Amino acid sequence: REARAAVLVEAGDIPAALTELRTILPAKPKNTDDVLRRLGRLELERGSPEQGVRIFSRLAASRPGDWQALTDL
Repeated sequence: REARAAVLVEAGDIPAALTELRTILPAKPKNTDDVLRRLGRLELERGSPEQGVRIFSRLAASRPGDWQALTDL
């Protein structure tokens, strides 16, 4: 699904890429932080800063003290 999301981003279909990435999260993959970062960045890219901040806040809350999670905010 992540590879498909990357292809969709390259094709300019950000809404479909977001959908693909969101379907990954319930499975709690090992790279959940990476998936959340991609989601947040794509939300910002599509002009939804509120959604992006909400995702980055979720990431920062799950990783207290993680400098990368904090800088994403």
